[in-house]
Amino acid sequence: MRRPRGALCDRIPQTQPGIGYVVLEGDPTPMRVRLTYCDDDTVRDMADEYGVVA
Repeated sequence: MRRPRGALCDRIPQTQPGIGYVVLEGDPTPMRVRLTYCDDDTVRDMADEYGVVA
C-alpha cells in the first residue's frame, strides 16, 4: 500500500545507493530519505569488529 502513496522504490536509480522510504508511526505518507551507504564488505567488517552476530 506504500506505492500508491508515493514510495516508488523501483524508480530509485542504482547510481543513488542509500536512498529509501520510511513511514513514520501515525502518518501514512512515505518520506524519501538518504542514508550513508555501506557496501556488504563494510557491513561485514563492522560486524566482525564490534562482535555483532549476523
